[in-house]
Amino acid sequence: MRALINLPMRVIGARHTLRYAASFLLAIAMAVNVALAQTDPFIGKWQLDPSRSKYESGHVPQSMTITMEAGGQGIRYHSETTFSNGRRSVTEYTANYDERLTTVQQDGGVSAPVSLKRIDPNTVEATYERGFRTIATSKRVVSGDGKTMTITTVETTKEGKGNTNVSVFHKLE
Repeated sequence: MRALINLPMRVIGARHTLRYAASFLLAIAMAVNVALAQTDPFIGKWQLDPSRSKYESGHVPQSMTITMEAGGQGIRYHSETTFSNGRRSVTEYTANYDERLTTVQQDGGVSAPVSLKRIDPNTVEATYERGFRTIATSKRVVSGDGKTMTITTVETTKEGKGNTNVSVFHKLE
């Protein structure tokens, strides 16, 4: 009889223990996310330096701002670009550094999916695919002082020719 009376107390105690455990795990996950944001040199706001950037096509964007925030085990990417002809473009995605393809939203539509791979703490490779074929790769490198990011993109044209673009960004913070 005494065991039956104590049963509700055990259930309540177990429920509280699970609630506290869940809260504890959530706090740890948030702390890890904050730690990643503090140690990931890509996190921040970056402004294109057109005078230091070189595009094989000759069409360096007039301006470009990239904002990267911590997101899962990777980043949330947002860029706003104004091209030399005045056309504007907005690109967004959230991707982990796990080489899995994720959807890229561009100007309200879907663009070529991207996958990210961290090479070392200051280097990330982005691969863009279309129809199970790589159409571009970008190597992003943040300088040792964390103030400059260089993105070297090699894209394949419809004719199968490779174009290389080098974009240099300064961190705005």
